[in-house]
Amino acid sequence: GFPHQGDWPSRLAGAIIYAGMWGVVGWAAFRAGWTILFGVAVAALAARLFIVYFEIFASLAMTGAGLIGAGVLLIALVLLWHRLIVRVRTA
Repeated sequence: GFPHQGDWPSRLAGAIIYAGMWGVVGWAAFRAGWTILFGVAVAALAARLFIVYFEIFASLAMTGAGLIGAGVLLIALVLLWHRLIVRVRTA
């Protein structure tokens, strides 16, 4: 199982702190023109979003439809990440 499986307030707090930390890192990297660090920050946020998806829909994710949905979500996150990185590099 996942850590803190039944304790959703601590999981929510952890997710918010994680997103806030990487959000600040991403914002600072964007302002400084550090595209590689910005990409890492966006990838870290996307990975956390993917993990939260599995935490919330763990039982559904084990079905065929859940696995297909998870794959589509992962592909969408990668495409959005790529589009965002290209946009930042050209700005």
